[in-house]
Amino acid sequence: MAFLKWSEKMSVGVPALDADHKKMVDLINGLSKTMNEGGSVDEVCQAINALVDYARYHFEMEERLLRLTRYPGIEDHMETHRKMTAQITAYADRFNENPEAFRVIELYDMMSRWLMQHILREDKKYHEHMVNALDRRQDKQRRSA
Repeated sequence: MAFLKWSEKMSVGVPALDADHKKMVDLINGLSKTMNEGGSVDEVCQAINALVDYARYHFEMEERLLRLTRYPGIEDHMETHRKMTAQITAYADRFNENPEAFRVIELYDMMSRWLMQHILREDKKYHEHMVNALDRRQDKQRRSA
């Protein structure tokens, strides 16, 4: 199974959010590695929980920044996050209910596709807005210094 790779075309122009996206790529790849190396149920559980927890953290942070910058598409963006949170939580619950029957590859495939599509389609929509908002903030800070 091929690992996900971060590339600059995935950058949303906000270093903190780019770092979060890179971390999510690493966590998805870590899940794949754990699975490919025959990780124990506990190791797979830890990898899934780390991914779920970090996705929730990232969504909260991203939404906070979108609110602070008054991003006009925030409601739609938050809805994609809510749907994804429900999906990955459902996968985690399925794993916890019956780890032996759970197909980790399904979670890996879904998360890989979703993350790439979400960054390149949805997150890129706020790229210009966020970069402009950060530039305005820096200009304001320079003038007041």
